[in-house]
Amino acid sequence: SSAGATVNPRLAVVFSPKEGSALKLLYGRAFRTPNVFELYYDTFPNKPNPDLKAETISTYELAYERHLGKTGIGILSIYHYDLRDLITLGSDPNGILSFANSDRVIGSGLEAEVFGTLASRLQGRVSYSFQKAVEAAGGGSLTNSPRHLAKASLNMPARKEVLWTGLEMQYVSPRLSPKGDNVPGH
Repeated sequence: SSAGATVNPRLAVVFSPKEGSALKLLYGRAFRTPNVFELYYDTFPNKPNPDLKAETISTYELAYERHLGKTGIGILSIYHYDLRDLITLGSDPNGILSFANSDRVIGSGLEAEVFGTLASRLQGRVSYSFQKAVEAAGGGSLTNSPRHLAKASLNMPARKEVLWTGLEMQYVSPRLSPKGDNVPGH
């Protein structure tokens, strides 16, 4: 209710060029209202900001999905988003912290993923993402926004598909910290 009336459509056009594949064009819009902590937290060195506005985002995606064999699926997608009024934590010259709405942020990326059943009950997934998110006004990099993400996982039901056991590995490339220095990849 604090955001007022909003319209947040999600639209998709799906085309199947041949059996077992799909080409999707997607558009969506969403918002996030500031939470109570962001609006009113008032303990030194934090200063409240009850004037925060809701974040809004518009997303665009083109995705191609293809069945691989009997149990696998491959997905390749490109995307772009336009984010306005991102709520960020900043500080003034005296070190007082407060949340504020930033200007416009834009991002674009490419993502590839393959998943499926590898053996009778062993499931696997591998994905890679390349993305770039910047402040629209100056083109500056965003904090905690890595360019590369890679993941691989194996999962297997341990007890009648109610309890699962799994192994997941992730790689996150170097990224800018809120202090302005680089956080190494890991």
